[in-house]
Parts: sequence; C-alpha cells; structure tokens
Amino acid sequence: MKYRINGQILFDTDSGSLGLEGFPEESLAISNPSKRLLLLLIAHHGEQVSRELIFRKVWDDYGMVSSNNNLNQCVSKLRRVLKTLGIDDEVIITVPKVGFMLAQNITLETDEPHITPPQSVAAGRDERRAVSRRSAGRRLRTGVALGALLLLVISVGIWLIYRNSAVRQERLIGEVNNCKVFLSVPRAACRAEWSCRSG
Repeated sequence: MKYRINGQILFDTDSGSLGLEGFPEESLAISNPSKRLLLLLIAHHGEQVSRELIFRKVWDDYGMVSSNNNLNQCVSKLRRVLKTLGIDDEVIITVPKVGFMLAQNITLETDEPHITPPQSVAAGRDERRAVSRRSAGRRLRTGVALGALLLLVISVGIWLIYRNSAVRQERLIGEVNNCKVFLSVPRAACRAEWSCRSG
C-alpha cells in the first residue's frame, strides 16, 4: 500500500521507503521499526499515541527489545528523512509524558481508499485489550479486597479465641514435705468458685 503525505511524499509500505512523488528511484529506505511506527501514527492520525502502545506495536509484538532510546532514535530518523524530502513543518509531534502523534495539519491520501490502514484493525484489538486490562484490574482489586476482608475475619477470630482461652490461675492449696502444692484452674472457673463462696 502507498500513502501520499502532504501530496508530495510517497510512503510505500511494501518496500518500506519514503520518496518524492514521481521520483521512485530516489526513495529512502527506512527500518522496519520506523515503518511500523509511521504506520501506527498514520492509523491514529491527529491522535496521541502512548509510548506503551508504540513499544508494543513497533517492538514487543515482533520479539524486539523496546526502549525509550530506541523510540527516540526512530522518531529522530523519521523526522530527518521527512525534512530531507521537503516537509519543514513538524510532522511527528512529541506529546510530553504521553508519546507522539502525527500532526493534524498533515494530509494523508492512499492509492487504495477502500482498504483499511493495517493498524486501524489493530486499533480495535487494542481497545478490546484495554477493556480487558481494565476488567482484569477490577477483578484484581476485588480479589485484594476479599483477601483483606478474609484476613480481617481470621484476625478477629484469633483474637476472640485468645481472649476467651482458658487463662489459668494458680492457687496455693498446701505444703507437702516443704514443697508447696498449687492448684491450677482456669481463670473463669476461679471466678465462678469465688462467686459461689460469696453467695
């Protein structure tokens, strides 16, 4: 598929090259990550594309290592090639703390208008994945809340058992051969015995 950028630059996705319209022999080849990045930005023309999505779609899904350094180099090379081909305006805009976007004022045309850009199908998949991640996050929070509640119930149970456990009290009942003899009784039984004597 071929895209025409600002009516003057031809982006051939099959060969992975950028060149001036009418001069295909002078096209400049770009790397596969640069090609995938440009396709992703075209699919989201005028929208902010997060670094996380770029990392996944340009590197991670292809078994490559993604990094901020790789992304910044890729963007820098694309900007340089587009400037070399005559677009002085900023084509790829940095969105601070988010990612990048293809400028809204850039015009895009394709030779095959009936074909959906390859990444727009993936964009729907990305949205479904985002929804799935959000629901997974909800399930995780619910699980953590249930775990905390269970821990609280167990803690209260242990406290009640300990509080009501038979704490023993020793009472001296006499001496045998200079040895003191004690009677060990639960504290609750001791209270009951004293209350019987006093009544």
